[in-house]
Amino acid sequence: MFKDDAYCRLSDLIFKGFLFLKMEFAGHKIIFKTVNEKEQGLIKLKYGSSDNLDYNIDFMIASLFMVDHENFLEKKEELYSKFFDLFSDIPYQLHKKIIEELGALKYNSYETFDFIEGFSFTEYSRRAWEVIGNSLPNKEEFTGVAGTEKIGLNLFQEYWIEINKVLDEEERYNKDFSLAILIASASNSKGARLTRARHDADVQNAKEKRQKIAQEGTSRKKIDWSQQGWAAPVDTAEELVAELERQMSGLKDRHDRFIEDYMKQLSDDAENRAQAEKQRLEEVRKKNADMLPISGMQRVLTPQESQELMKKKPNNLVIVKSDELASEEEKSRFLSKIGSKILTPRN
Repeated sequence: MFKDDAYCRLSDLIFKGFLFLKMEFAGHKIIFKTVNEKEQGLIKLKYGSSDNLDYNIDFMIASLFMVDHENFLEKKEELYSKFFDLFSDIPYQLHKKIIEELGALKYNSYETFDFIEGFSFTEYSRRAWEVIGNSLPNKEEFTGVAGTEKIGLNLFQEYWIEINKVLDEEERYNKDFSLAILIASASNSKGARLTRARHDADVQNAKEKRQKIAQEGTSRKKIDWSQQGWAAPVDTAEELVAELERQMSGLKDRHDRFIEDYMKQLSDDAENRAQAEKQRLEEVRKKNADMLPISGMQRVLTPQESQELMKKKPNNLVIVKSDELASEEEKSRFLSKIGSKILTPRN
């Protein structure tokens, strides 16, 4: 289910523009707010590094929302110098505590960022979007807080606006599509019905998926993965992307290591067989060192090789002249000894 705390924080970030932090010191009740990206960008432009003491003081001033129940946003310009002096004089420990609390508040706001999509698909969000129409969510008549227009839109509001504009565009497209199908059915009713059925199925699938996201709060699922597991599921697009990212990062599960070990075993076996064959051939060469080299190629013997072969000729070796040079008697003698051994290349 959608987390209630995330739901409430998103409501404040989008429909008010910030989160709140109540503190009390020096007899004053102060409500701080989160500083949006535009406000923080101006402070960085003004002072550069956050290591600058004035940067932190300006950050605290930008974080002020109410002081003793008075809205600081409306009087920010005229009260700026007064609060700059006030924050400059506070003890270091208090200064550090305020900065730490404001940093934690900012972190809490960003923790809800993954839930914007789910929040935007809720009926509550869509009704709120219809209420503001083409206006912006930081308008005073929408937030109910004077001065919110001066601080600009935060990142959450901008994203929420973009999602709702996409949803509006889809609704307009579906209406135009229905009108086009109605016109097309006059000339091709069967084709129009098939096209409408496919379109309606796509719309229904998108609707069901968004309802699920609205219920769970986010489309980002935590993919169960373990190095001891055989493989992570890849049944959805999110799971497939997670698996691709895991593989690209070099993480290996049990299946990866099994394949890696198997391929290594095959490689080792092939290497061992190659070494054994090499050793066998070497032994054959040593055993037949006095014989001519054996190869799969055929060539004409040199005169020296012919002389050596004649010297080593066994009794059953038959040497035949070519047909042009051999006499009829030599041919007849060869045929009578055709059963004798004949030198052939070794395989």
